[in-house]
Amino acid sequence: MNYLSRLFLNKKEGMAAMQVSFEASTHYVESSVVISDCNRQINLDFSSSSAKMYKEKLGKLSTLISELGKLESHMYDFQESAEFKKMYK
Repeated sequence: MNYLSRLFLNKKEGMAAMQVSFEASTHYVESSVVISDCNRQINLDFSSSSAKMYKEKLGKLSTLISELGKLESHMYDFQESAEFKKMYK
């Protein structure tokens, strides 16, 4: 079971992108998220070679997704606030 996704995060110009990959072989899962923006790149590694490590990496991914969801919610709430409207007249 393999998965590969490549997305460009900017609409028109600039180089912001994300690549997500998952590849399962006989005894190893190679999985990562690579995010690049403004000439910087980070690589989040979710690869594993055991069931225990796989569960740990899945927990790490779940925590990241949860926190990003919370950040998104806070940003939307702030966008609707009077403080936002005052800052960005």
